[in-house]
Amino acid sequence: MAAIQKLIACDLDGTLLDSHSLITEEMVAGLRTALVPGVEFTICSGRAKFSVMRFIEQLGIIHVPIITETGAVRRRQMPSSMS
Repeated sequence: MAAIQKLIACDLDGTLLDSHSLITEEMVAGLRTALVPGVEFTICSGRAKFSVMRFIEQLGIIHVPIITETGAVRRRQMPSSMS
């Protein structure tokens, strides 16, 4: 894996999620377009970690840190087989 040169950090509510609290296929496609080599994506949210995990899994960003609980919790994610 190439070194991270840029990091896109995005909030969930009112930013990444639609009005039904879902990540649309269009949003996923847009993120995939933006994530060229050297660019990573993560979620930073005021939500508790347990409430962002379904979005982490949907986006497949288990290898980058996430920021939750308004910055109080920062955690490096591990593949399910390692946790």
